[in-house]
Amino acid sequence: NNTKAVYGELTFRAMGHYGLRDSIEIGVKYLLKPFAGFDTELSPPIALKKFALSDTLFTIDIVKYVQRMIEHPDSNFGFFIYLSPENYDIANIKLISGSHQLKVGYIKPPRER
Repeated sequence: NNTKAVYGELTFRAMGHYGLRDSIEIGVKYLLKPFAGFDTELSPPIALKKFALSDTLFTIDIVKYVQRMIEHPDSNFGFFIYLSPENYDIANIKLISGSHQLKVGYIKPPRER
């Protein structure tokens, strides 16, 4: 269909964190195949944002992923949230289970007359 995503806001909360620096980058990739563990094939990064390590609420714009879900509903396998760069620093964040929320805004095509 011709539905157009206007915004796609992914929000989640952190319960605890550790890091050597005062900020971290959080990225999002989408799954190219159904999840089968950490060897599941992923897309290139679709979103990347820097946060203060002390933040407890994280919001990332993934409108491009939402538009992809609209255009390819049969190949939507979910997405993967990761710390970036993945091999650069020792850091971790424990997310609050169930705190993930995706708010979507979209425009439907006009009705035919």
